[in-house]
Order: sequence, then structure tokens, then C-alpha cells
Amino acid sequence: MDLNKFRNDVLTMSEKLSKNLKEKDVPKLNFVCQQLIEMYEKNLVKINHYVLELICASNLISRGYSVEVEKDVSDILVCDIFAKKGGGNTLIEIETGFTPPDHPMDTVDYFSARIMGKIARYGNHC
Repeated sequence: MDLNKFRNDVLTMSEKLSKNLKEKDVPKLNFVCQQLIEMYEKNLVKINHYVLELICASNLISRGYSVEVEKDVSDILVCDIFAKKGGGNTLIEIETGFTPPDHPMDTVDYFSARIMGKIARYGNHC
């Protein structure tokens, strides 16, 4: 996908999601959109991921959170969504259910191990 198409898709989705936000919160979602566009330019986000990140970000923004996407939480970990409200942080990892071709017979085990690994890695950063 080229950058212009990605940018247009992000802005179209943002426009749809903005209808559910208060006017004061729209710039917060626009910030997330800009982050995603910049990351796409660096080949750091995929299309199936960005839509889910925007939907989750919009929901969190509507609940009073400040939101960043693809945020470094350590030297080696990047979370999909980092949300902050009051004194607490919320980390969200988006899972699309992708199973690589070398695990066709153990998709449930693969997916379970992937989720457990994420819990172990990210659990200390909330």
C-alpha cells in the first residue's frame, strides 16, 4: 500500500470514529492518526493493526485517557497502545490471530503461547 492510500484510509477511519467523540477529544485522535502515518512511513505498522489501534484509541480517548500508539515501554518492548489516566497506565496489545505457516496443526497452542508470552513481558510495565 502506498503512503497516500494509507493516509487517506487513516483519515477516513478517524473521521468516522470522531463522530463518537466530544469536540475537545478529536485532536487527541488526530494525534494518534499522525503517529500511525509516521510509523507507516517507517514500515512499523500494518493495515490490519492500524484499524484496531484507531478503534481502541478512540474508545479510550472517549473515556478520558491520553493515548499513544506503538510506544516504547522499555529498551526492547513496544506496546501497541499506551493509555494514561490519573495515576495509572494501561497497555494494550492488539492480536489479530495470525498464525504463521509453520504452525498449521497447533494454532491454538501457538496463539496461547503468544498471549502468555505477552503477559509475561508486558505485565511489569503497567
